[in-house]
Amino acid sequence: MRLLSPGIGSGSVRAMAAGTSLLISVTLVGGLLLAPPASANDAPAVGTCFNYSAKEAKEFSTTSGPVDCAGPHTAEVFAVGTAPASMPDPRSAKPAQIIAATKSSCTEAGLKAYLGLADDFPTRFQFKAHFPSAEQWAAGQRWVRCDVVLRDQLALGTWAGTAAAAVQAQGATAFRFCTPSVGMLEAPDATKTRAQNCTDPKKQWILVATQSLGLSGAKFPGLTRMQKKATAICKKYRNVYHGGLKDDFTRGWYYFIPTSVGWNAGDREVKCWVPLVQFQNTPTG
Repeated sequence: MRLLSPGIGSGSVRAMAAGTSLLISVTLVGGLLLAPPASANDAPAVGTCFNYSAKEAKEFSTTSGPVDCAGPHTAEVFAVGTAPASMPDPRSAKPAQIIAATKSSCTEAGLKAYLGLADDFPTRFQFKAHFPSAEQWAAGQRWVRCDVVLRDQLALGTWAGTAAAAVQAQGATAFRFCTPSVGMLEAPDATKTRAQNCTDPKKQWILVATQSLGLSGAKFPGLTRMQKKATAICKKYRNVYHGGLKDDFTRGWYYFIPTSVGWNAGDREVKCWVPLVQFQNTPTG
């Protein structure tokens, strides 16, 4: 049995093949006391912190100025790149141009290295790419700012000090990505995917893998083709994290795949979920 539903934001579709779901919410605490924030007019620098909302995070440029990293904030610069000289103002650029500029500057590998994460297990940390304002772009600025943010329910979480210090203090497992099961099918919600702490094995799913679909090109490949790819990738996690569950047809794994909107925005990945109870009960050794 399979259920599809349209997503929002980056664009995702969910396909029913499993039981319960989960997302993560926490507040980061502690870290190093850093120097006062730079002027809002300064070029971005790695380690600069911001305190913007989830809504502002979706914009090409942020209007919020830097804040003191010693206090609560929602974003931290982990890398700064340069947009191609041929790229027009991001507000009028084609999606492919935005994708190219972002991918050359902001990478998952760079984010994990900045945070000190040693493996590829998904967390609630994500990156957001931002460009100069229209005025700055017209003045010749071409930087691409890569911010690390933390998902918290449907908003952004806050922390004090550096994000890397928070990971070191709490451990990477504290930032695993869980989401609640919803509806009669008790499945993850691709439309409003809440990020939560992994605390309720009977009612949550955990994100165990984010992997490329292995599809390329600007044209949307269609749901059927992506479903086949996603099934091949995610179904194996039913056995990896089996937890003793034997009902293979109604629970054990689940996936999110991009919608056409997400595809055009550069999303080429499948997200694989398993019930938290399976993940926690999986035998070791």
